[in-house]
Amino acid sequence: MTANLVRVEIRDEASLLQACDLLHDAWFAMETLHFEKEAGTWEGLFRRDFFEDEGLLQREKVLLIFTRTSWPLAKSQLSLTKVAECGVRDQANLSTYTFNECQPLGDGRYRLLFCESMEMILRFEGAPRGCLQDLEILDERRSLIHLGR
Repeated sequence: MTANLVRVEIRDEASLLQACDLLHDAWFAMETLHFEKEAGTWEGLFRRDFFEDEGLLQREKVLLIFTRTSWPLAKSQLSLTKVAECGVRDQANLSTYTFNECQPLGDGRYRLLFCESMEMILRFEGAPRGCLQDLEILDERRSLIHLGR
């Protein structure tokens, strides 16, 4: 499947928050988390809703006045560098989580919040650095039934 894959270079707080906005409601599996304290790297894989290519959206009429719109999922990798610390507070003890938001805490610290009572606090040495990159479009789709077209 050909698509306009997303890539966001993270060079500062604003670009980190932009990357995290794209990951809102994306699924994250703890088994994909790789934090190397000595190297200062943090990496995780997400499955996110992919809306960036209008040509991949599908719409079909259902029951006269309803329409089902579906879209693909993308496998996305968030790679961060200059990460000095990574703390995880996991109250749910699940293996898969839904990303919610990133909150700046000051002093180079950021809280990554997940919907299922899990959070990570990352501390960067200097400004946040890294990249969010779509690796591929998956053969999975999500859909929504709504009124109208």
